Amino acid sequence: MQLDVLRKTMIGKDPKAVVVKRYKNLAKNEKNIEVNGFEETDMFRVYYNKEKIGNILLEGGRIRSFFTISKGDDTLYFLLLCSNK
Repeated sequence: MQLDVLRKTMIGKDPKAVVVKRYKNLAKNEKNIEVNGFEETDMFRVYYNKEKIGNILLEGGRIRSFFTISKGDDTLYFLLLCSNK
């Protein structure tokens, strides 16, 4: 579902306006993802024209998740759909 939302958000948009930032380099007030044992170096935030449009978690050089959920507060958690271990 989030992938479809991302796709619809990007239809007709300028790909040059997409910016991917390393989570570890974000300002403290922009960090709202619970790390849960993952390395911040494997977490990324995607922006379009300075607007946050998504998050990506890598593992072993591959996308592990781009789904995040909220438990009712401002903190986001990566949702891992399946394990590759």
